[in-house]
Amino acid sequence: MPAEAVPGGPLPVPAGFKGDSPPASAEPKYYRLNLKLKAEYKEYLERASWEAHKSITQYINDLIGADSGARDKKKRTHRT
Repeated sequence: MPAEAVPGGPLPVPAGFKGDSPPASAEPKYYRLNLKLKAEYKEYLERASWEAHKSITQYINDLIGADSGARDKKKRTHRT
């Protein structure tokens, strides 16, 4: 009896199905980080992200983006 005919058995795999994983050559969209911060930063992050109408994750991403942009600008202006 074929697998697809068995009640509760495995389902047939559609043609061209490659699974849930992205191709090996694809760049990951996000970088996960388990970040340990000082306890006093918790209230600051909650308040600052709330005032900016952003999640804490988005707030930190924006801080890093701004810092990265400032560093790039500094490198461009201090070349000899």
